[in-house]
Amino acid sequence: KGKSTWRLISARVKEVVLRPKARSALGRSYVRTLGLLERFLTGEGTHPELFDHIIACGLIAQAEQGDARAFDALSLWKVLVLLGYVAVPAEDEILFTLPLDQALAEMDDRRIKKLIQSATDAIHYSHL
Repeated sequence: KGKSTWRLISARVKEVVLRPKARSALGRSYVRTLGLLERFLTGEGTHPELFDHIIACGLIAQAEQGDARAFDALSLWKVLVLLGYVAVPAEDEILFTLPLDQALAEMDDRRIKKLIQSATDAIHYSHL
């Protein structure tokens, strides 16, 4: 840690996961999810559940599994839930507790719209 910011001093590329998938809808959605993290992640705490979620998102984007719209809504919503910006309603608890690939199978148009609205409201009210 530097005086006012963290500074990367050593890194290696282990694997370029999305380079061949960068033009796919799931790849673009994954990049949006990472951008949301950059915007909403503050402080220095550890977030093991969030890390696991981002890894799961990357694996799904890499494999190009599932509907891009459902993936976008669910991945972004779950980031906001894990960071404490969104409360999980009882009827959506299953989406939060299931592994991401299984939760995607539970998605329908109504749920997609609901999660998008929830995420949009959280972003609006956070003023970030």
